[in-house]
Amino acid sequence: MLRSLHAYLKTQSRRSRKFFNSVVHDARVVRLLDESISTVRRWHEDRSSDRTAFDRMKLIHSREFALSESNKLRDLVAPPDDHHRALQ
Repeated sequence: MLRSLHAYLKTQSRRSRKFFNSVVHDARVVRLLDESISTVRRWHEDRSSDRTAFDRMKLIHSREFALSESNKLRDLVAPPDDHHRALQ
């Protein structure tokens, strides 16, 4: 993912690059990306009547899934301690 963002990140501040780097290397994000890639691969390799991979792929690409997962990853954007410091 960082390779895909390389041109964009090249023009960003050091702080932005550090933020994106931390997000991309977070274990939860890595697991989500790996699951997405492996699910699409399974679907491409086996298009039989078993719809398990297809159904999972569609779920992963849905807005509902994105909202659910983003709530779990919220601390990557604004850790609770930093948020409270910013408000003070």
